[in-house]
Amino acid sequence: MIRIIPNVSAKINSIRNFLGIKDPTGNLNVSSVKNSSAIWYTKDLPEKKAPVLCMRQNINNVNNIQRLVSTEVLNKLYYNENSPQYDENNYQCVPNSRYRVRYCKKTLIESNGVLLPTNNVSVKNSPYTTIASQYPLNDKESLKHYFNMLFDNDIKTVYVLASNKDIKWDFSKPDSEYDKSNSKQKGFKYFREDFYSDNIESRHFNKWDFSRFKIKGKNGKFIENKNGDNEVLLNERSLDCKVYINKLTKKGCDEKKNIKFVHIYNWRDHTAIDATKLKNTIDLIGKELTINPTKENIAVHCLAGLGRTGEFIALMEMMKMIEAGNTKTKSLESILVHLRENRSREVLKRKSQVDELIKFAINHNIPLVNDNIEIK
Repeated sequence: MIRIIPNVSAKINSIRNFLGIKDPTGNLNVSSVKNSSAIWYTKDLPEKKAPVLCMRQNINNVNNIQRLVSTEVLNKLYYNENSPQYDENNYQCVPNSRYRVRYCKKTLIESNGVLLPTNNVSVKNSPYTTIASQYPLNDKESLKHYFNMLFDNDIKTVYVLASNKDIKWDFSKPDSEYDKSNSKQKGFKYFREDFYSDNIESRHFNKWDFSRFKIKGKNGKFIENKNGDNEVLLNERSLDCKVYINKLTKKGCDEKKNIKFVHIYNWRDHTAIDATKLKNTIDLIGKELTINPTKENIAVHCLAGLGRTGEFIALMEMMKMIEAGNTKTKSLESILVHLRENRSREVLKRKSQVDELIKFAINHNIPLVNDNIEIK
């Protein structure tokens, strides 16, 4: 039996403030809290023991995040085109790239003296590299520099977030030398094809399909994963994806490097994805390939490398905080500011993508804004 203890309201308010959760009254209001889908309650305890505060983590289905978070907090997290926080002079466009987007100058990466639409967005003092990139152009020179960049930065896994539809309607034509069947074929997927140039080669040699695992339904019949939109796995749902392993060799280097290309192929452009399903997908890949995804050098790209890429990298930073048991010294705001400063001020322009990160942060007791960080 659950009973509300009156003097627990101060504790609730302090936790609300820490997380950045909206509380317009400052008082415990059971009905309004319930409507927010974040239900606070206390367990009955023996006398002379303090009540234990619990939170039922069921806010993932909240569509209107303004029911949970104040406008003041949201303004610190959402993209603001006119924000004075980011100096336009710190960003530039990159020649011969897919989109004319202004990227951070100081973190842009070069390959053989050629500037790429790729930034090193690694957190300061991190032992692991995180790279945010555009989807490379499908011409031989661009792919040569791209594969050299992966090799030189010792990237272990590349997360490709562009959907099959995105890639299908790509109009940059592949080189006939490594797409012998049709040099004008739509939907060229560089990560599953063999590639060679004057100084680097990529050979595809293995593949896993994580969309075909069997799920047993309530009636005993097996059902499809449906990109995680099934009613069986609940909080363990994951996205459809495929993994390709390529072996890279570079002229003048004795070492050969195996790179994993994880293609999450049903995430449509300009949309958000459930952050919990995305985390489950990352965890599934780690389990099946016996790796720790948060402890290796990675590169991430969708098309422009701003929206889906931003949501993915921000989520992985929060996953690192959870793994380290340290969710109080960094906020979601600090993660987003870092990405906008070191990648592009246009990272995560869509509110829906930020909303998914907000819900994940609240569910895992991660502060939303810098005001709530505990300084050590």
